Amino acid sequence: MEEQANPQFSPLPPPVQDNTSVWSRYFNVLASPSEAFEGIASLEKKTVLWIVPMIILIIATIGIAALTMSNPAVQQDVQATIEKKMQNNVQSGAMTQQQADQAIEMGTKMSKVWAYFGAVFGVPIFWLVVTLVYWLVLSFILGGEISFLNTFTVYSLGSAVYLIEALITGLLVYATGSLMTQLNLGFLVSAENNAMMHALLARFNPFTFWLLWVLCIGFVKVSNLTMKKTVYGVAGLWLAYSAAAVLLSNIPMFKSMSGM
Repeated sequence: MEEQANPQFSPLPPPVQDNTSVWSRYFNVLASPSEAFEGIASLEKKTVLWIVPMIILIIATIGIAALTMSNPAVQQDVQATIEKKMQNNVQSGAMTQQQADQAIEMGTKMSKVWAYFGAVFGVPIFWLVVTLVYWLVLSFILGGEISFLNTFTVYSLGSAVYLIEALITGLLVYATGSLMTQLNLGFLVSAENNAMMHALLARFNPFTFWLLWVLCIGFVKVSNLTMKKTVYGVAGLWLAYSAAAVLLSNIPMFKSMSGM
C-alpha cells in the first residue's frame, strides 16, 4: 500500500511572518524538536534561523579551542602527535630530520591558529556540504518536495545538539589533557592497535543518534516525506559514511575520519 504524504506539508505554503523567536526554536530543539521546526516551511524570511545557530557554534568552537589549548597537557599532546607524524616521514625518507624539526616547530605554533581558522571557515563550509548531501538524497532519491534552504535551516537549528556535545567534549579534553577524548565507544580500542575496530566503535555516539533523530523530525516538518522514508534516508547516509570511515581507517590520509 502506497504511503500517504505528510499532511502537515503544503508544496506552496503562503508566506507568513515568524512569531516564534529564533532562540525559542533553537533551544526547543533540545526539548521538543517537533515544535521547534513547526511552520518553518511557510516562513517568508529564514535567514535568522540559520545564521544565529552558525554564529553561536563558531563562537563556541573558538572558545572551546582557546580553553583546551590553554592546558599545557593538551599542548604537549598536540606536539607529541606532530612529532610522531614527522618522525614517520623521516623514517620513510619523505623528509630530513632538519626539515622534520622545522615542521614540528611550525606545526606547534600554528595549532591554535588552525583551530580558530577551522571554526570560522570550517563550520559554514561543512554545513553547506552536509546540507547538500541531505538535500540531494531527500529530493532526488526519496522524491521529496523540500528546498535546499529549508534543509539548511533544519540542519542549522539541529546543531543545538552538536553544541551540547562540543561543550561537554571540550571540558573533558581540558580535564584529561588529551585531544583523543571523545563521547563515543572508540576509547575501548586504540586506533594504533586496531584502526578499523576503533573506527567502528567510534560510530556509537549517543549525541550522533540524538542529532539524526532531530534532523528526521525537522525534515518531515519541511517536506512531504513520511517519517519512515526520512528515517531510511538519514540512516542510510549515516551507514554509508560510517562504512567509509571504517574501511578507510587504515589509510593514513583518512585516519582522522575514524573518530568523527
